[in-house]
Amino acid sequence: MFKIAIDLGYRYVKAINENGQSILFPSLVGSPYNRQLKGLYGEEDSSNDKFHVRLLNDLGSSEEYFIGDLARESRSVSVAFDTNKIDHQNTRILLASAAALLNPENQNIHLITGLPLQYYSSQKERFKDYLSKFETYVEIPLLERKADIRFSKVTVFPQAAGAVYEAVAKHQELLKKKGSLVALVDIGYKTTDFVVFEAGAGFHLREDLSGTVEIGGAYIHREVQSRFQELTGLALDNIEMDTLIFNKGIYFAGQDYDFENTISAAQRFIAQAVIDRLKTSWGQKLDFIRTMFLAGGSVLELSEMFEGFHPGLKILEDPQMANAKGFLRVGELVQKKERRSVRQNEDIQAEQEEDMTDADNSKVTDISSKQKRIIFG
Repeated sequence: MFKIAIDLGYRYVKAINENGQSILFPSLVGSPYNRQLKGLYGEEDSSNDKFHVRLLNDLGSSEEYFIGDLARESRSVSVAFDTNKIDHQNTRILLASAAALLNPENQNIHLITGLPLQYYSSQKERFKDYLSKFETYVEIPLLERKADIRFSKVTVFPQAAGAVYEAVAKHQELLKKKGSLVALVDIGYKTTDFVVFEAGAGFHLREDLSGTVEIGGAYIHREVQSRFQELTGLALDNIEMDTLIFNKGIYFAGQDYDFENTISAAQRFIAQAVIDRLKTSWGQKLDFIRTMFLAGGSVLELSEMFEGFHPGLKILEDPQMANAKGFLRVGELVQKKERRSVRQNEDIQAEQEEDMTDADNSKVTDISSKQKRIIFG
């Protein structure tokens, strides 16, 4: 089966297939319109973050959406912040689109995806059931892509724990230090997950040292929103908010507003909240952790604020894609395990057949000897 790993983040969709092709686009879904002036100034929509997609709904009729950065141009834009993603239609739209983009040959898909650590135990089975029954038809006109999307196999894994597999793959020396503790902190938009693994025969998850902090990049949005409303009396929508945070300021009603201090203060608050929780959760075990990795979409802006917290601190390469890449490695391990199981079953079956053959031959020999005794006895 063709492996596709998809990390459905609250702010970005990150995905990669077994051929190494990857995509990254904002988790935005917007209503479409006829863009008659498209291309007037030479702009193109052929990048991997701007798409117009068509999907079939449960009634068999076609629905159209702008997703990713193209959704920013929509008159109506939807962002899913639900704790349970199954309940939001954006999950279906973004999941189907990502799968179609990464499966050009329409092969049978083994989907590997994840849930925040805090929700993993309570939502895993329902999410897996939802994905196992998932089925829709997708068209992406710009790429002339048409695909029936369904998942022949589904693996659901905890976020952050997935990124650990990517970290260990890039740092094989960690596996040689038996008993060593390795931590990974995944700072996302809505939550921050942290996991600790102990090296041994493989890696063993230390659940007592793992958990979730209910804080992430969304805190910056809340602080900026509050400050903007305080200054202007108005609220910003999500699209304008992203622009403001990216530029650390915005022009409004004849005036330039600088939000650099507000953003920096919010980033410091997030980092300190995460550090305080880690100190509480890890206690004296903090000094026994050999390596601490940082991953997630918000890491690059916050990494400086973690300096000095741990001597073995490392920022994972391509931190925003870490979970998706880790999920893909999990999928590879799952399929290897299944192949070993099949081979073992085949070996057992072969041994049983051999035993049966030996037993049958023994009976024939015994019968033959009896016949000789009757004839010559």
